[in-house]
Amino acid sequence: MTSDKIKYPIIMIVVLFVLFSILSLTHSQLKIDEKYYHIPALELVNEYGLYAVFDHNYSAANTPIPYFIASLTSKLTGIDTDLKFARAVNICVSIISFMLLVLYLLKKQYKNYWLLLIVFFHPYILKSSFTYYMSMYGLLFFILFLFFIEKTSKNNADALYAGLALSFGILTQQFYIALIPVFYILLWNENGRSINGKYIYKAFLFTLPMLLPLGLFIGWGGLTHQNFRVHAIGLHLTNLTGLLASLGFFFFPFILLTRQRIDIKSGSILFFVSLILVLFFSPLWQSGPAPGMISGITYHGLEIVRGFSSPLKLFLETLLVTFGLLLLKVLMHKKSRLSLEILIIILFIIGYCFNSYFSERHLIPVEFFLYLLVWEKVEWQEARFWLVYQFFIGSSYFYYLMEHNNYPK
Repeated sequence: MTSDKIKYPIIMIVVLFVLFSILSLTHSQLKIDEKYYHIPALELVNEYGLYAVFDHNYSAANTPIPYFIASLTSKLTGIDTDLKFARAVNICVSIISFMLLVLYLLKKQYKNYWLLLIVFFHPYILKSSFTYYMSMYGLLFFILFLFFIEKTSKNNADALYAGLALSFGILTQQFYIALIPVFYILLWNENGRSINGKYIYKAFLFTLPMLLPLGLFIGWGGLTHQNFRVHAIGLHLTNLTGLLASLGFFFFPFILLTRQRIDIKSGSILFFVSLILVLFFSPLWQSGPAPGMISGITYHGLEIVRGFSSPLKLFLETLLVTFGLLLLKVLMHKKSRLSLEILIIILFIIGYCFNSYFSERHLIPVEFFLYLLVWEKVEWQEARFWLVYQFFIGSSYFYYLMEHNNYPK
């Protein structure tokens, strides 16, 4: 029965990967980050290896594991590190990520495999899968981390594997640092809320791989290469508003599906909280990330609305932030305060609030994780509208991505 439920969604995912891969690999124009950051970083790593990471010409704000993966693949296959090759490596990483996602869903015995398509059509999943952006590498290691983190109380080796997965996530995108406390808190809770020899040994195994990113950050003298010191850590409450509005935008079909669980009193209180956030901590939209600003599809749309009516923009942003808060309320209902779900969501939110250059595409891991939680609560018959909604957003965004702001090689 399970095989019948998963067969057709998998076939659809395979067909979609083939179609979008053709579109990606036959598109010869560079996107802005590909041209100025990621392709130059890959070429530098491919030429100088580990030394490239500390070279003054290192051109990426993120950590370097994706470039090493692509460079190693290039050397093993003898294929030059051009745009098509880089995108092809990303496509392979995305395919592996979806394979791991299917295994995770089978392990959890989820029923609704059609929701895989909703994940596929997330605009920034499409962007990171079919252009040379780095988010899918981080998501791959995040999924591996989820596999191992749930078994650390039973198996010492899985503590080490969880540490390796998370350290590689950090070596892909720095904001995964926020998840380091998850392991220690979960282990402490599972260990009877005590610290003993067993706890210390497993904590040591988990911590050991963290020496890899630690060594990099010591060499850099910070969390970023010296060329990107503007990406300094600082508290930005505007990021919280932007995060909630983005969650509201992508998950509002789920709010509609679960509206019976939301009472008027709670909704009214959260709307008032949202209004305060929007009035005092609303981020400004910009096409590229900047301190106190946000880039991304949600706020681009709100900026267009503001051009017609500022009060309407204020209302819609408040509504989206309310949807984001309602989403978290529904998903966290009856969860233990020290559960894996609560810890990951809270630590991600805290981490994002300290991101000086914030973009909606950075939210891929937390939105992906929320999809996993939603999976438990939505039947396919209820979610068809959501798939249509996501298909429209994702395909429209991908068309815009491919047709606009192109740069020659």
